[in-house]
Formats: sequence, structure tokens, C-alpha cells
Amino acid sequence: MNLNPTKAEDQLSLSGYYQYGLFDLPRDLDKAQFWLVKAAENGNARAQWYLGVCYDTGIHISGFHSDKEKAKYWYTKSAEQGYEPAKEKLKKLNSGCYVATCVYGSYDCHEVRTLRRYRDNKLSKSRFGRRFIQIYYTVSPKIVALFGNKKWFNRLCKPVLDLFVRKIQQRHGKCWLEIFNADVSAF
Repeated sequence: MNLNPTKAEDQLSLSGYYQYGLFDLPRDLDKAQFWLVKAAENGNARAQWYLGVCYDTGIHISGFHSDKEKAKYWYTKSAEQGYEPAKEKLKKLNSGCYVATCVYGSYDCHEVRTLRRYRDNKLSKSRFGRRFIQIYYTVSPKIVALFGNKKWFNRLCKPVLDLFVRKIQQRHGKCWLEIFNADVSAF
């Protein structure tokens, strides 16, 4: 293994080697995180995307906690270099159900997917629904920015969202859920 630890591509490789304990290196998640951050800071688009994933999900390498703002920052850095997976992640972050994503902690959880599908297949079909969507996307990012990290906000919104998701499930039955949650990759 002949790596130059000053080159961003090699720094990303070192991160992976330490993450998985490859090439006679011990598995060391702290060193994996160190080299990933170094590679991202040195402009490696793939490392920036992966660092965004770590902050977006709070998993993969130890020491990362979910932080959507940091995730967005690193996805943006990567997307600015033309890295397609980062562009896709940004699209998802910028077009999601802001309040539900904040409350449930994931863009891809069952409840948020149900709400997105309801938006796309029901609300968007009527004038009132389209107006509601327009207002929601104007107001909700500001609400989440102000209150999204407050426990009281989640405690207030989650029961309301849970009730709405249950109503969708009851009204449209199991078939609705199978159809509307089947193709997650389409989003």
C-alpha cells in the first residue's frame, strides 16, 4: 500500500481502510473519521458526499450525530463539484416534508413516505391541495429552522402527524400503503 496522506483521494482511502480494518490496519473508527474529514476538507467530492451521509443519518462512522445543516453543507460542497449522488441528496433534503422529516428524524421512514405519497397523489390533484402545498413549502422550512431542534416542537407535532398517517391508512387501506410505499427509490 503506497498512499500519500496529503492527497485527498488517499485520505479517503485511509478512512475506508481504518473503517473496515483493511490492509493490515486495525479497525479504528476514530482514525476513519479523522481521514474522512481531512479528505472532505481537502476537496474530495466523494468524501464530502459521504461526510454528508454521516451527518444526515448519524451513522456509518462513530462520533457523528444527525445534523441536517452539516449534512446539507457537505452535500452542497460535493454537488458544487458535480457529484451526482450529492445532487440527489440535496434534491431530497430540499423537497421533503420538512416538519415530518424533522419530527421522525428521517426522510425515508414509513410515515414520511406515506405523507409524501399522499401529497403527490392526492393533494397535488386539486387546486386547494396545490395551494396548501405551496404555502406549506413557503412556511415549513422557516418553522423547522426556528423550532425543529426543540423537544416541545416534536412532542406537539408527532401526535398530530401520527394521527394523520393513521387516517390515511384507514381511509385508503392496506392497498394504499403497498402502492404508495413500494417504490421508495423513485424519490
